[in-house]
Amino acid sequence: MLKTDPMEVLVVGKDERAITTTNYVLDEKTGLVSVANVDKELIPAVDQQIKVGVGQEEEIPYETRYVADETLEKGVKLIKVAGQMGIRHPNGTVTKEPVTELIAVSTMPTVVEEPLSFETIYQDDPTMPAGTFCVITSGKEGLKRLVTTYEVDELTGELIETTTEEIVEPVAEVIAKGTKVEEKVVQAEPVAVQPKEAMPQKEQVVTKAPELPQLGDSQDVTAALLGSLGILSALGLVAF
Repeated sequence: MLKTDPMEVLVVGKDERAITTTNYVLDEKTGLVSVANVDKELIPAVDQQIKVGVGQEEEIPYETRYVADETLEKGVKLIKVAGQMGIRHPNGTVTKEPVTELIAVSTMPTVVEEPLSFETIYQDDPTMPAGTFCVITSGKEGLKRLVTTYEVDELTGELIETTTEEIVEPVAEVIAKGTKVEEKVVQAEPVAVQPKEAMPQKEQVVTKAPELPQLGDSQDVTAALLGSLGILSALGLVAF
């Protein structure tokens, strides 16, 4: 019982008391009544027993549970339901049930992104003039994404993480490169040609060589020829 509980009488108290019993005798001859004996009985007192509460209420601790909440910022915990102690009466009766405390723990995923460069590919195109370029396919960067998700241990609130990798492949840029070489046609400019004036021809003087005398041997012939050439040279008809 609690101190505040009303007292309960277990045994009603009684005072001590004595009971006297007197016995009488009747004389039949004379009709007189006389006291034969007197008996005395002593009844002891009875203590009154009262039950008084001296007990105290016992608190019943509450439990704590953790739940995941992806809407909370990373590292944040929020009490959604405050815990309350229960109460147990000294007689064992639970007068108030405990209320479980509910704590929300942030499980907002962590995302780390890394761009992936695209490759540039050049393709020769013989139909395009050399030195010219044309983009056939525009390049596009890829993406490497690391996503970390979390689960919450219901009893301890500990976070259990799982990381997955997602890759978006880059798109290569394709560029056509002209390789056609055009032949240059050089057109000659017209040149005016001046007509040459006719040069007067010199009159050729033909001089008949004198007849040489017949010589007997070759030495004489040679000497004769040299003599004739000397004469022609003097006349300007032979050039050496």
